[in-house]
Amino acid sequence: MTNHKLTVAGLLAFLFAFSLTALAQSDRGSIVGTVKDPNGAVVSDAKVSFTSLDSGEVREVKTSNDGSYSVPELKAAPYKLTVEATGFKTATIDRVQVPVQVTRRADVNLEIGNVGESVIVSSDAPVLQTDSPVQQTNVTEKQIRELPLAIGAESGGRSPLASRRKHSCGSTPMRIGRRAARRRRISRISA
Repeated sequence: MTNHKLTVAGLLAFLFAFSLTALAQSDRGSIVGTVKDPNGAVVSDAKVSFTSLDSGEVREVKTSNDGSYSVPELKAAPYKLTVEATGFKTATIDRVQVPVQVTRRADVNLEIGNVGESVIVSSDAPVLQTDSPVQQTNVTEKQIRELPLAIGAESGGRSPLASRRKHSCGSTPMRIGRRAARRRRISRISA
């Protein structure tokens, strides 16, 4: 009975630890920012739209009373950001890159005018992230394959990643001495 309890307790501990690591993995990022007028006052109830440049998917949010907005769980991709508010020109940032598991800040300053008029900001959001001390870059599979491998004397000048030929039983072939090979041939002949 005690072994059964220990097994169940161990299984539960394993599942709990595994679930925590699974929750930490995500392919999403988020964007936060503040919308302000030319005097630096915040603009509440402005419509902020994010259009994925890859898929065309659109997500819209409204700014809060303090002029801030937050869009969590965006797929890591480039987005076009558009901000509209009554009494202001429409502001557009052509490209905001959302990295994996990073919160990107994109603040927008609106200009006075009609909503039909637009202001296009062609630069990306600032590289310096003041919201988090995390520094991150995305690496492609091609970049990983092109990494130089340091091959030292401990591997005999061979790549440690080189695959070795295996027998069907899963063992790797071994070198055997001349005497052992001769005995093996003699035992095969006599059998």
